[in-house]
Order: sequence, then C-alpha cells, then structure tokens
Amino acid sequence: MQVIKERIVIDYDLPESAIKIEPDTDLKEQLATLSEAPALIFDFSNYEEGRPYSQTRQLRTRFGFTGDIVALGARKDNVAMIERCGANIISAHEKYSADDLLPFFEEITDYYQPNY
Repeated sequence: MQVIKERIVIDYDLPESAIKIEPDTDLKEQLATLSEAPALIFDFSNYEEGRPYSQTRQLRTRFGFTGDIVALGARKDNVAMIERCGANIISAHEKYSADDLLPFFEEITDYYQPNY
C-alpha cells in the first residue's frame, strides 16, 4: 500500500507481527507486549472515535514508544493532527490517495492544543 512517511509517499507493507490497537485497549496494561512490536496500527477512519489520537500521543510521550505507529484511514482534515499525535506512517482513507493528503500537512498552522 502507499503511505506517507516523513511527508513522503512510499510503498509500505505492514509487518506480519504488527499489532492492531483497538480504541478500548489499556496501553499501560499491554505495554510489555506492545513495546516489542515492530509496528502498532490505529484506525482513524471513524470521525466519532477520538481515542486513537490520545493513544498514539500517550505511546510517544508517556511510554516512550519508538517503533512505527501506523495510522489507517486518514483524511484531509485530520492528517496533520494524526502526525502531531505521533503516527509516523499514515495511510489515506479509501476516498483519497496518499498524494491527495500531502498538501494538508501544511494547511493548519494554529492549534487549539498547543501542547501536542
């Protein structure tokens, strides 16, 4: 699949041992297992679900996770926030291509969440 990594479109195959994180996953409880995974996968395609933003942020800042965080289902209006929260590999929602999303990293310059 084509994804955005470091704001460049690349071809990427999910590692077989990647772990998909559900919104109700207790990260602290699963930390030992998660820290050994080469990649963690989060679904950002549901507008009504905000927990993946918090989870990716916690993994990077609170738990020091340094592996790949893969965001699935990114849209034009949330791609920059997904990156700010800690995802370093971003896959576009089925409505878009990865190239469609590139300009939207720079579209928002002021944030309501200055600490993110």
